[in-house]
Amino acid sequence: MMEIKQKGNRYYYYSWEQMRSFPIKKSEAIEKIANGEAKLVEYFMMEAAPEVEEVVAEEVIVVEEKEVKSNVIDFQAKKEEKQQREDMKKAKEIFNQEILPYMTSAEVNGLFYADNFKEEMFRVMIRIKRTGGKILSLVPKRNKYQPRFALFMQDNQLNPGDDYKTYEYIRWIDRHSAAFKKSIGKHYLDILTPNEQDKFTDYLVEVVGE
Repeated sequence: MMEIKQKGNRYYYYSWEQMRSFPIKKSEAIEKIANGEAKLVEYFMMEAAPEVEEVVAEEVIVVEEKEVKSNVIDFQAKKEEKQQREDMKKAKEIFNQEILPYMTSAEVNGLFYADNFKEEMFRVMIRIKRTGGKILSLVPKRNKYQPRFALFMQDNQLNPGDDYKTYEYIRWIDRHSAAFKKSIGKHYLDILTPNEQDKFTDYLVEVVGE
């Protein structure tokens, strides 16, 4: 489920494809939350929880702040936003290079649906450190597969029981997703609607079948 965070009068959603947050229109954010397509959170799973400042029971001085005109640039906010982008870029690089290549498909799914993302991530990191990251995902032996994974198997000539690297499947989806969005006039960061998700699966069928 999409995560949306409110910061002042602005709303942001978290993109797993890019592993960072992006602005979203207030009306669109409220609509998605109301429809159950997204949930409002205080902070995203990949962000550190905000520290709670201790309130000291001393003399409190109330300072009336002058209303800042809308056309004045908030340099502090710009600086914080830039720092956030840099931090997320570093976190993404570490995750892609040192964690994701060694995760099993079950662990990737576990992160998406974990009640406590940080605890699940900590468990994964302990497993990787203990095993040296040598465990590869195995294609499960079953009669039916999720349609997109079945197409990934076909495109990469994988059979039940073969091993593969989980991040290869994720990058395969990301690559084709970007191409599909471009073909329908969307930006690669835009979110696909449920109808467009179905069309994306049809698109994969055509691409793999070529």
